[in-house]
Parts: sequence; C-alpha cells; structure tokens
Amino acid sequence: MDNSPAIDTRPAHRRGRPTLENDEKKRAATFRLSPEAHKLIGALGAEMGLSQASIVETAVRDLAKVRGVKAAK
Repeated sequence: MDNSPAIDTRPAHRRGRPTLENDEKKRAATFRLSPEAHKLIGALGAEMGLSQASIVETAVRDLAKVRGVKAAK
C-alpha cells in the first residue's frame, strides 16, 4: 500500500455556486403591492416558470430599457 499523499486530479476552479462581489450581491427589498399586481406577478411566474423575484427583476429591467434609463454606477 502506498502512503504518499493523494493527488487531486480535479480542475483548479472553485467548486459550488459562483460567488458575487459585494456590490453585486442581491439585497432584500420589501414592497406593498395591490392585490391585482400580486396576482399578476403570481400568474406571470407560473406562466414563465420563474420566481416572483425574477418576475419583478425582469419587469424592472424591461421598463428601464423601454424608457432608456440606466442604473447609476
């Protein structure tokens, strides 16, 4: 039996989920929505197979694109 240390043959990249830089991390937000808006978010999520948070993010990005608004850096 060989007592030499095991050699790791895996690639040198990090394993698991990728990490985000501090300013790229998602932040919690709380909003009050009308019952209609809440139902629409749920319906869109079900139709598109996305979470409610993803629906809100997509809607905000789409509206910003239509209006030509860019995030401040």
